[in-house]
Amino acid sequence: MRWLGMGGVISADRPKWIEPFSGLSESQFTKLVALVRRRGGDVQRGRPWRLPLEDRVLLVATYWRTNLTLRQVAPLFGVSKSAADRILDHLAPLLAISPARRPRKDTVYIVDGTLVPTRDRSVAASSKNYRYSTNLQVVIDANSRLVVAIGLPLPGSRNDCRAFTESGVDRACRGAPVIADGGYQGTGLLIPHRKRRGQMHLSPHQEAENAIHRRARARVEHALSRLKNWKSCETADSRATACTKPCSVSLGSTTWPSPDNSRPIRDNLYEARSLLRAREVEQALVVSTESLDLATRIGADRCVTLVRELAPYFKPYQKVDGVPEFLERLRTG
Repeated sequence: MRWLGMGGVISADRPKWIEPFSGLSESQFTKLVALVRRRGGDVQRGRPWRLPLEDRVLLVATYWRTNLTLRQVAPLFGVSKSAADRILDHLAPLLAISPARRPRKDTVYIVDGTLVPTRDRSVAASSKNYRYSTNLQVVIDANSRLVVAIGLPLPGSRNDCRAFTESGVDRACRGAPVIADGGYQGTGLLIPHRKRRGQMHLSPHQEAENAIHRRARARVEHALSRLKNWKSCETADSRATACTKPCSVSLGSTTWPSPDNSRPIRDNLYEARSLLRAREVEQALVVSTESLDLATRIGADRCVTLVRELAPYFKPYQKVDGVPEFLERLRTG
């Protein structure tokens, strides 16, 4: 059926819609839009977007927070289902991913797992919540309470001590002490004292240390409760891997081991080649730089290699501003 178009019901121009559908205050939402704009979310290529950037960010947040289908979300913003799908495909990597930082010397991490029900039986398993679920490992910084890593989904029957290494989050914790609960025995993490065989009671010193441990570990429980405010994180209706991206947004994640998110980069590189053939060097430089930044952020080594393959096409234009610096970055990167 042909899309006839209509005025959107929800818009970021009306602040009252922001918090219920994004879970963010107006000031937080403004900062998020500014961040997406700096990452190139408002770069205009091809047909202009029907919605301004603020509404597009709100559309993606609404889709993840409410877990509605795109066919349901699109009319709320006055666009077609296919347009909403393009918006999601374009903005998702910019919202969900940012560069990981090396831990400071005084950094302490906290890890815990949570069960996310899903219909994806290829990954999910019957779990202690009596539903087919995946085990999602979440690591946060104990000081800032920001998320450091979110692991790949594993069967919900997988215990936490195995999921910690198999999900890939252990790589993000290297070089820093990690606090965990008693389910992480044998991993070398900081877990509470337990009574040994034949021991009736813990010593007062051990009880005091366990109390401190509980107060510190409560921070990751707060992060997980914030995660479950997002319906797409509380229940992943289709593919289990689809829940990692909204989880990383809702928790302010810095990095997570994830499947390939390189489609927007490849599309940009095709466009950059076309611009170079048309001798629109400055625009091709903008697109190529954006692609390199995004590929570096998400760790897409193959895409970084594809960007480097553009170097011979830029060499004849070294007198154009910015091209020598871009070539030097490709050479030393």
